[in-house]
Amino acid sequence: MDRHALASPVVLAGLTLENRLVSAPMAGVSDRPFRRLVREAGAA
Repeated sequence: MDRHALASPVVLAGLTLENRLVSAPMAGVSDRPFRRLVREAGAA
């Protein structure tokens, strides 16, 4: 896969995601600093 393909938008169930990088739910694992880092990296 082209490295830039991960940065291209994708549509899932009518919802357009800005890129193809997603983080699975991590209940009890993530903390405030981690959430801040992923938000700064473009996570919703």
